[in-house]
Amino acid sequence: MGNIIYHYTSQKGFEGIVREDGIHLWFSDVRYMNDSSELINAKKFLIQAADELLNEKKIDEDIYNTIQKIEYNPKKFDSIKCVFSKNPFVSFQISSANYHKFVCCFSSESDSLPMWNYYLKGDEHGYAIGINLDGIYAKDCEIIGDIKNENDYCFDDGITSMIYSDKEKISIFRSEILDFSKDMITYKGNEQKQTNCIVNFQKAFETYSLGFKDYHFSYENEQRIMITVKESKEIYINGKRRNDIKFRLSHGLVIPYFELYIPQKNILKEISISPKIGLNSDDKSSIESMRFYLKHLGYVHDINIRCSEIPLRYY
Repeated sequence: MGNIIYHYTSQKGFEGIVREDGIHLWFSDVRYMNDSSELINAKKFLIQAADELLNEKKIDEDIYNTIQKIEYNPKKFDSIKCVFSKNPFVSFQISSANYHKFVCCFSSESDSLPMWNYYLKGDEHGYAIGINLDGIYAKDCEIIGDIKNENDYCFDDGITSMIYSDKEKISIFRSEILDFSKDMITYKGNEQKQTNCIVNFQKAFETYSLGFKDYHFSYENEQRIMITVKESKEIYINGKRRNDIKFRLSHGLVIPYFELYIPQKNILKEISISPKIGLNSDDKSSIESMRFYLKHLGYVHDINIRCSEIPLRYY
């Protein structure tokens, strides 16, 4: 069936995603995800890895001091200003335009009780929508909104599989730091090369920051697709208020999001129906009604529709 990942949603959410014209996905600002330690979490493990390597005498103080200066900094490295002091490893400046990451979250699990509980809030029914991302072509997709700057968006390649294990996070950073140290020593005396090494390490750190979550969320088995959006101060374009960026109220936050339209209906491959009180996986009415609904919307290709196999008595 290819690379299928699952988006959990309520019945109302399903209607907003699976539409007659195609699939509509919401991409929310990564700064407001459910894990409040996200984007902050990674620095702790970076420093822990650096501490270990310094104690093991596998890196020197100069490399360690440079590592301490690394922070999650949402900027593109369009321009670089290098200011070297007596210690070439720690004196650098980077200037560029701000950007933000917007993500749409999926799971590798199609029938997870914790996920049903989290997304359905205990008293709703819902669905896990199985999508094959191999069928998505960025050139055919569109951010919803007729007043916008098309050049503000960049679709990131591939899927990000979230990492939850603290041990794995430290191991990743140990490897990255050792490679960084080797490159900095190799290019000692070459200021531009060393600056490039620092920039590349910063980029790697930011990439991992977007892929690390606290281990308490490991039940999610989260997979992400991302859009990079250039920060814009423009509220109005040609005298009209831009309407590509939208906002939703959730858990005391006002969360910015973009709606992505995907015209390829055949990326919809599976639908898992949530556990229902008093019913089990042998129930046919939910499957038959869903199949009839999808055909009415023009989804005529083969879609695997099934009820949850979880023998749930109550939420």
